Amino acid sequence: MGSMRFLGLLALAGTIILTGCTDDAPDDGPGTVTLNLTVNAFEPGQTAAPVPDAEVCVLDTEDCTTTDADGLAVVTLPADAETGVTITADGFNPSLVAQITDANLVSDQNATMLTEAIATLLADILGIDYPLVGTGVIAVTTNFQLPEGGGIPGATLELTDGTGTKYYITDGGFPTYDLAETSSFGGGGFVEVAPGVVEIDIGGSPGGCGVAQAWPGTTATSIRLPVQDGFFTSSLVFCETVGVTVNVAGAEVPFGDSVPLEGAEVCQDGTENCATTDADGVAALQIPGNEEFAYAVTATSEYFPLLSAQVSDSDIPLSTTQTLFLDATLVSFAAFLDTEWPPTTGTIGMAVYENPFSEAVGIPGVSFELIEGTGQPFYLDESGIPTTMLTETQDNGGGGFVEVSEGTVEIGMTGAQNCERPFNAWPGSEPDQFRVPSRVGFLTVPAVWCDAE
Repeated sequence: MGSMRFLGLLALAGTIILTGCTDDAPDDGPGTVTLNLTVNAFEPGQTAAPVPDAEVCVLDTEDCTTTDADGLAVVTLPADAETGVTITADGFNPSLVAQITDANLVSDQNATMLTEAIATLLADILGIDYPLVGTGVIAVTTNFQLPEGGGIPGATLELTDGTGTKYYITDGGFPTYDLAETSSFGGGGFVEVAPGVVEIDIGGSPGGCGVAQAWPGTTATSIRLPVQDGFFTSSLVFCETVGVTVNVAGAEVPFGDSVPLEGAEVCQDGTENCATTDADGVAALQIPGNEEFAYAVTATSEYFPLLSAQVSDSDIPLSTTQTLFLDATLVSFAAFLDTEWPPTTGTIGMAVYENPFSEAVGIPGVSFELIEGTGQPFYLDESGIPTTMLTETQDNGGGGFVEVSEGTVEIGMTGAQNCERPFNAWPGSEPDQFRVPSRVGFLTVPAVWCDAE
């Protein structure tokens, strides 16, 4: 990672690092806990160096200590309190770290300070005055749970109490006003924030976020932070994730034999949250909890990319097999359907199976309809060849749509009932309907388990 990426991520996103997430802070006496805080200086392209003689004070008190030659300050905080520390040192912008001293407090933490030169550069990028006068800066980082860690893309930050101008960190590591949500870095915040206690709602993809350096908000999705004149307030939240294992295989035709594909890339759609399959065709991803998402699967150019829609709730299949088809095969299928190839629209290939879920027995006599979106339906004949001459599924239960409009489309079915187990799909607005994303250059592959009528 280049030095400017570190600058964008570490400097503006607060740089609070947990070094012992499972260690509770020890009691230092009646009603107190101990925080061992190591203060480091951030310099682009250089190893972080300790900051000796930095003054570390308990928030809103004159209870202060000084870091030693290794940058370590041992701070006594009130137990079961919304508190924090301020950090000041010559040549550095002052920092504020919020702490909630409950049973989840981590005793060993690192904080990285910005030199005044770097803080000036960041202020120039965002077009604000420096030194800060009359306002503060907030940096929030949304992270996957450790040990995996890493920023969560798709999070949104909204000030529900307080004033300030929002920014996010780009994939390249720079602060910008142009993004509407976090990139793969998971970082963002607010500049020109009026001093006081502000509340921030964390929306978008994260689910079940717990505070690490913040105070609990008034809602399940919000945090509260203290802001002081001239200070950078840093915050870190860890959000619940779901581990998903994807087994990627390649096949010549639908329902044909397949082989594991090594080196295929599996990415959470629209993000840089990616993994590469091993020799057994297996890749693992951490996905934010309780959200509708899709992952894209791409391999060598001889295979056509695939898109799979999922919901990361308690019912998500934690291990799935996704099969890519040879591009040459789909070229032939396109000729059967008299549609152009490569497609300039979306393509959906689907199947409807008979319950129970553990089996894959196709249901004949089912018709598909696009409730939302446009496209041309097709069905697979008994030989597995697509055709527009049929009006319902055959014994294999297969069919789909070509020339599908981009975006999210909704599909309804007749000829089956109790279709409550959509797989590679999102729930629909009505029973026996489901939704999927449609993208140019990808084959979306929903499957549904139903009762035959």
